[in-house]
Amino acid sequence: MGCQRYPYAIRDVQAANDGRGDCACRARGRRRGLGVRAAAGDGLDVRLVEAPGDPELAREIAALLGAELETERGWDHGLWVPMLHILPDARTPIVEIALPRAANLLQIGRALAPLREHGIAIAGSGGIVHNLRILDLANKNAPPLEWAVEFDQWIAERLATRDFEAIVNYESAPNARLAVPTPEHFEPLLIVLGASHADDRLESIYEGFQYATLSMRSMAFV
Repeated sequence: MGCQRYPYAIRDVQAANDGRGDCACRARGRRRGLGVRAAAGDGLDVRLVEAPGDPELAREIAALLGAELETERGWDHGLWVPMLHILPDARTPIVEIALPRAANLLQIGRALAPLREHGIAIAGSGGIVHNLRILDLANKNAPPLEWAVEFDQWIAERLATRDFEAIVNYESAPNARLAVPTPEHFEPLLIVLGASHADDRLESIYEGFQYATLSMRSMAFV
């Protein structure tokens, strides 16, 4: 979202941190291995991801948010997996923010919004419909289930009308418990909404599902 000089990703890191805590800002990137099944054969094509961090920017963001500054921990998979595809040359500095527990996420986004004026993109990595207990793992292109489509469309309609308060209160949406059984993959969206400007244009990047229930919807405010 926004310009692409110094994008940084906002992503929950529950699995890496053994539970969500206070907001933390990560000052460095770290090489991570990614196993990808090859197109032919049973082997794995292992790719390494190593992009620079930006300690100065990380300190600025930590000060803006009153967040802890982490200097040792590497990226969560929710950052390096999408960035492997979005920025494969791995030259753009990235600063990761760990999604905090029990915070006003729209307000965090508003606090970060001025950074956009300096060419810094704010990206939220996650999924609008993300229920790993209900997947058709045998068929990546399986038709999406009705309840997943209904929730995904509910969010899309409110994005189009900029009804951000309704999205914050998504628990009242149809099929919300199925679509968002835990909030960590959904809530990065709220920070991006907070960082958007009133005159931004909502641009759809991709719409669709994989494995019957994983929404791959991606959008940008530009």
